[in-house]
Amino acid sequence: MKYNMLYVNYEKQKRKSLEYYYNNKTKVLESATRKKIDSRLEALGWHTEEDSNKCNVFTERAKTVEQNKTFKGKKPDYVLYRSGTNDPIAIIEAKRKGQSLDKALKQAIQCYAKPLGVSIIFVYDSTFIQSFDLRSKKELLIEKKPLHDFISEERLERFIEEGHDIEEVNKKVKHTREQLIKIFQWANNLLRREGLRNLDRFIEFSNILFIKIISEIEDNREKRGLKRRLRKSISFNKIMEISDEDAMLDYVNNVVLKDGLAKEYNRSDDIFQEKLKITNSNTVKKIFKKLSSLELINTESEIKGDAFEYFLKSLSSGNDLGEYFTPRHIIKMMVDIINPQFGNTVIDPFCGTGGFLIEAFRKMKKGQDESDEIIMKTLRELSLFGVELTDTYKIAKMNMIITGDGHNNIVKADTAKKDYWDKFIENSKNKSDKIKVLEKIEKNGFDIIFSNIPYSQRTDSGSNYPIPSNNGDSIFIQEIVLALKDNGRCAVVVPEGFLFRRELKSTRKYLLENCILNAVISLPSGVFLPYTGVKTDVLIFTKKKSTDKVWFFRIDNDGFELNVSRKEIIGMNDIDTLLSLWDSKPNTDKSLSVDIDKIRKGDYSLLMGNYLKAETVKIEYQNPKIILNRIQKFEDEISKEISKLKDMIK
Repeated sequence: MKYNMLYVNYEKQKRKSLEYYYNNKTKVLESATRKKIDSRLEALGWHTEEDSNKCNVFTERAKTVEQNKTFKGKKPDYVLYRSGTNDPIAIIEAKRKGQSLDKALKQAIQCYAKPLGVSIIFVYDSTFIQSFDLRSKKELLIEKKPLHDFISEERLERFIEEGHDIEEVNKKVKHTREQLIKIFQWANNLLRREGLRNLDRFIEFSNILFIKIISEIEDNREKRGLKRRLRKSISFNKIMEISDEDAMLDYVNNVVLKDGLAKEYNRSDDIFQEKLKITNSNTVKKIFKKLSSLELINTESEIKGDAFEYFLKSLSSGNDLGEYFTPRHIIKMMVDIINPQFGNTVIDPFCGTGGFLIEAFRKMKKGQDESDEIIMKTLRELSLFGVELTDTYKIAKMNMIITGDGHNNIVKADTAKKDYWDKFIENSKNKSDKIKVLEKIEKNGFDIIFSNIPYSQRTDSGSNYPIPSNNGDSIFIQEIVLALKDNGRCAVVVPEGFLFRRELKSTRKYLLENCILNAVISLPSGVFLPYTGVKTDVLIFTKKKSTDKVWFFRIDNDGFELNVSRKEIIGMNDIDTLLSLWDSKPNTDKSLSVDIDKIRKGDYSLLMGNYLKAETVKIEYQNPKIILNRIQKFEDEISKEISKLKDMIK
């Protein structure tokens, strides 16, 4: 009887606990987790403010009384709605500590999705996101890859309409992308016959391509009720109205370039020349006509960025353009890890074509009100900065203009000489607010640095650094550390030789003693093909105190074949795994943490392989009898617990 009463009381308490949990779920969930979810949703264009008539995200409840009744007293974490309607289209369930994702998913399905007739569910544990389609009983896929993030309403609608497996871009834009490749090849050959060398061909085609893209951007702004930044008279469509090819070339040179783009964008340099180097008017008309059939911008694919990427690849053979090209998926991985936010100051001191700055700008712009002039001024003029030694800086500027950023923060300078500060100041004449920001940054440092340092360079500026050297790898890393503010963060690609070469030991020691080296991420040797086969690694560090331990992660599969063709591999890859493990940083078959003492004893080597061997030996020589005894002991303990429970029930 005693045990029966205990059991009955236990069941009552269990029911009360469950009721308390469902009725007070906000208290159970950590506020930090909610903030993360809200921030991600807002960045994707969802409206989370429930007092607003635009709200399409409801927390702890459904939108209508009738819908709430279907939950039978339970409360969902998030219900997402189709804008302007009462139609629920997705559920987000935030997992509690200690609760498995699978259990949280089942709960979301049974308690909320089925009662509301919703098919798309997301489960979030503050680090990892699992997606699910109730119709197919499979996780959501994009290009056959599992979706581990929240998505915009537009993309969510595509999953609802097309099923659990969709392509990255819709058919129309995918066709456009395929057309682009063919047109770039055609234009490259056409301009070669004009006698233009590689870089000139790229610049000339980029000028024409820019006119097309910026015209689409301005048309899109006008449709969204935003003010045009460039007048319609210099738009692509206006040019296409001119039938005579000589008149077209004259209009492009004198109106669109000289009195238009050059005047608007050149400022302190000649990013856009006042006239094309192409003198054959028939060639110009052919290129404009080819581009007129394309739609180059799309909210889903950022295909405008692809335009430069494809043309850059087509020119990479036989010239040095390739050394400035970091694969987009590697850039995105690094930016996702650092996660720059609005208000941060970001620099790439070796920016090449501007890939890191473009991705950082997109990340920082998400969720911001583009009609707010103060916000957009901060993003365009006071947030992102780039330095490049070669004429490639013009391409970076052009890329940043297309992305929507203030390109006047890209300067041509020698980073190791630190003369870029003078260039930044020079480009900010008559802008006292910007001068103040620059002076503050110069004094305190940048919040974030992204870069892919030039490899195997020599410098004559090394005497100005804490560890004097003429080795570029050493000086460039020191410059990055010095340019960061206290608690500033960095993600940088380095050649693997930096991790172990003896002459760089002092630089590695300097890095470890002046920063917390959060991680060393090993990239596969083919990741930069077809440009170079150099083995590289990514360093993630924070300028704070000194390093106690370093987490190493090895990427073997980056999602692409490791050969010159670099074809995409369908399925989950090691980058997905890395991002899912980033917050917890556990030891796995691809990762391990190493104490600083071991690293000191290892001559400050940062090669993961040096420490993996030691870990493997420990596991390899464990006595099988000991393992079997542990298993037997565990089974005995379980049997005893089962017997106790049976006695209680009786």
